[in-house]
Amino acid sequence: MGHLVISMELIALRVILAVVTAIILASIAVTPPAYSGTKMYIKDSLEVTVRRGQGIEFKIIALLRPNEEVNALGVTGDWTEIQLKKGRHGWVLSRYLTDKEPRAKQVDQLDDKNKELADELKELKSDNAQLTDRQAELTPELDKNAQELVIRRTRHKELKQETASLLNIEESIKKGEEKSQDNSKQLKEIKATLTEGPSYQNIQWFLSGAGTLAGGLMLGGIFARRKRRYRTSLK
Repeated sequence: MGHLVISMELIALRVILAVVTAIILASIAVTPPAYSGTKMYIKDSLEVTVRRGQGIEFKIIALLRPNEEVNALGVTGDWTEIQLKKGRHGWVLSRYLTDKEPRAKQVDQLDDKNKELADELKELKSDNAQLTDRQAELTPELDKNAQELVIRRTRHKELKQETASLLNIEESIKKGEEKSQDNSKQLKEIKATLTEGPSYQNIQWFLSGAGTLAGGLMLGGIFARRKRRYRTSLK
């Protein structure tokens, strides 16, 4: 009798374990993985009720609009726990949630992006207009600077040519001075040679004799003319 009771208890335990195992396996197969703070969205079909617990018998605590964003905390069965504004928690049917961003929100984001781009384009156009005006203001000044640069380059070229000419003149003057010094030196040497050599003395003697002879001839002529005049007066 005792063995029969033990066998019945073992059979009961095995049945209970089998049932629990089957329930666990079924829940694993049916229940989606927990979101753990995943961003989700209400599908764009209708408004969804948020309840205090997992079932339609629980009180409705909020209504969610289509495409509204929620923060999913976890899933149990067909229900998903979400976090509402101001930190409140509630439960919604999982089939009304999606992790895909709603098209309406995508359109809104695109509209916002287009507005940002339009504003940036407007600013760029304004900057471009300002730069165009500034360029128009600077163009005459740049042209003037370009003309002055051409004039300065031309003047610089002329100065280089003038400098080259001056250098040539200075070189010519220097060569002339050197040649003049050489000529002066040669002239001094010639004078020294004429003064100190015998030819110079001979020339001096010749000039002295020629001077004496010329003086005698002049005196003789003077006396002869006087003599003729004297004879003429006597007659």
